[in-house]
Amino acid sequence: SQGALSCVNCHDPHARAGSDPAPYEAACLKCHQPPAGVACPVSPASRCIDCHMPKIDSGQRVMFTDHWIRIR
Repeated sequence: SQGALSCVNCHDPHARAGSDPAPYEAACLKCHQPPAGVACPVSPASRCIDCHMPKIDSGQRVMFTDHWIRIR
């Protein structure tokens, strides 16, 4: 993002991170609005995090959402 993205684009620094993906997907869709420029041909309006920030094993079977946002 060349510095355009930071933690606060998706996370409220004054609140605990939630497990509901809806508010995080809404943050994705603020910039990636279907259908004008469908950003994702797989699922342009949902499940952004599952593909672009997959869960990885961070050790001892502790699953962590990978925050390296990428096109897969």
